[in-house]
Amino acid sequence: MRANARFYGPLLLSTIAMIVDLQNVIQALRNELHQYGEMLALLEQQQHVAQHSSTEEILRSISHINHQSTSIQVARERRKSAQRHLGATLQQSENATFSTLIPMLANSYQPMVSALVQENHELLERVRERAQANQLLLRRALELMQRFITTLTLEDAPTETPNRVVPLEQPALI
Repeated sequence: MRANARFYGPLLLSTIAMIVDLQNVIQALRNELHQYGEMLALLEQQQHVAQHSSTEEILRSISHINHQSTSIQVARERRKSAQRHLGATLQQSENATFSTLIPMLANSYQPMVSALVQENHELLERVRERAQANQLLLRRALELMQRFITTLTLEDAPTETPNRVVPLEQPALI
């Protein structure tokens, strides 16, 4: 019995460590997915704001997007850290990708982790596409304003001569 305990002890600890690391990866992937979803919602809102609202609201939407971008970076770093820990537990390199790690997981976890990785990838692509579309929309609005400003040249404005004061018209007396 004691021989079995000595044999299973390290194996059991290794299995527990792998399960904890795997749960951390799953939670980190879910959080990253949530952050991308939040960003996509903000970008869709920004598109509406850019088409129908004031400059102040556009600037506010940009501020929210910048804040969410920071949240995405934090979520990504957490996921990468959890991924590195799982890789180390599975005796893989620090830079092991999910395509390397997933086949090493228990069969019951592979579909879920694969789906989360795929959903993150797809949602990130949608976020990029929406961000590029919004950038194009805002750039067009900026170009239209620039054209408008350039049409208001000083050459067409009424000018005053330095030595001549133009008198105001006096109302007619009855």
